Amino acid sequence: MMQAELNTRKTKIIITLGKASSSVEVLIKLLQAGIDAVRITTRFLHREDMEKVLYNLREAENIVNRHVCVILSLREGDIRIGNANAGSQLSLNIGDEIRIVTSKYAGKDPNTIVCNNSAFPSMVNPGDKLLIEFGKAIFTVTEIEDRRYLRERSFSAAETYTGLERYKRTRPKVQKNQKIVHCRAENQCVLDDDKPLNFLNASKVTCDSMTNELEDIRLLEWAGPMDIDIIIYKQVRDLEDLRDLLSFTTSSKVKRFVGIQTKETAENPEDYLNISEGCSIGRGGLAVETSHSAVCKLQKSLVQLCNKLGKPVFISTQVLESMAVNDKPTRSEVVDAYCAVMDGADALMLTGETAYGRYPELAVRNLHKICVEAEQHMNYGKHRKMYYNSLNIPLNAMTAICYFAAEAVEKVAASVIICLTKSGKTARVISRFKPSCTIVAITDSLKTMRFLRIIRGVYPILSDGSPSRDNERVAITLCLEHEIAKSGDTVIFVGNNKDSFIEGTTTRFRIITIS
Repeated sequence: MMQAELNTRKTKIIITLGKASSSVEVLIKLLQAGIDAVRITTRFLHREDMEKVLYNLREAENIVNRHVCVILSLREGDIRIGNANAGSQLSLNIGDEIRIVTSKYAGKDPNTIVCNNSAFPSMVNPGDKLLIEFGKAIFTVTEIEDRRYLRERSFSAAETYTGLERYKRTRPKVQKNQKIVHCRAENQCVLDDDKPLNFLNASKVTCDSMTNELEDIRLLEWAGPMDIDIIIYKQVRDLEDLRDLLSFTTSSKVKRFVGIQTKETAENPEDYLNISEGCSIGRGGLAVETSHSAVCKLQKSLVQLCNKLGKPVFISTQVLESMAVNDKPTRSEVVDAYCAVMDGADALMLTGETAYGRYPELAVRNLHKICVEAEQHMNYGKHRKMYYNSLNIPLNAMTAICYFAAEAVEKVAASVIICLTKSGKTARVISRFKPSCTIVAITDSLKTMRFLRIIRGVYPILSDGSPSRDNERVAITLCLEHEIAKSGDTVIFVGNNKDSFIEGTTTRFRIITIS
């Protein structure tokens, strides 16, 4: 893959870290393939493993010399089921009986499924419909059984020394209560381990039953010293719930996004976006809580709304899902990703493809090719006009400068817009106007550089921040080194009169030909 093409791709690629992508060797390959951000979540990594994986990421970044944005998904509190024999598959036919339990000690019957939420039996009634893996399998609840069983004998760590030989002490058998949810399979399917379970009638499930407030707080406390860049708050069902999460003190430099994946957030997205800094569209949850046919319209309208509000937007769930097991995406997946790019999404997120899939690097490279192809056919002027028409006139000085810089790209055939930025705001505003060329954002802040990795069309470069009388020349030299521009190209330089990294001082732009 050519470095120039990698650096000038506008749509960003986010991967989810898991067992398939946690080693330094694999992370190096993924960085070289062009990832822009990584997502960590308790869904695929235990909390004690997250820290080790992040250290591996930092080591890989230093080797490749490419820093990426780190995203933490909070509240992965969706109900999940897994086979009693972890890692195996469960094949079901129509009419098969399934038992769902909440304890691994309830037995290992082939048709027994373990649920990660101990409150699950109290959430359902006979006759309820359950959707597994966003509808891949449909179960009907037939009975809720209250059973007592004896927990198997287990050895304690302590041992008793008798002087002759050592005898292990054993805990006595303890009688436990176990509620078992009996279900009937309504279709033929094959289920893998750790798949999401949803209710056909989501209104029966309260926010409290789906989330763990203590775990949320622990993750937020952990995120501070780990230098997380973005936190996505998921499973949000009302504004007060989101405000409570946002009120928890984190680093002031951490960006807070809302996960649009519930019916409530989809019905009033602007209310949630107004108190957050961006969003992630979880299409799997949306399909279950609304309808499969409504997801396409919702995705397009949400991307358009985020573009209008100037908020970064990610699209996730089954982007190239088949590549978890196959070395090529399906044609429908290619079309889906292509359309998401054309709609104006900032980033596409790979989940199972990189968390546990067989071909994480291939998935990234295929998504890169799709994004580059789609970007060549975008109507950038249409997107720019749409955003401009949503603004209040008169514009402030910085917004006007950024707009005219984006407008000038086609008129002077500029190959790149270069800006100096402290907080990243200048680059983000230029990005909203969707110029057809790459935006090079030069900053002296590593935190700003990592966040700008997920802003559409922006290629951030870290500078040492030392004062210079000729920052334009220094910036152009950096563009040449990163193969974003070449001799003879026309570039647009956006900055201030002093050409320094001072926040809120963007006042001018110049058109320059590289000699």
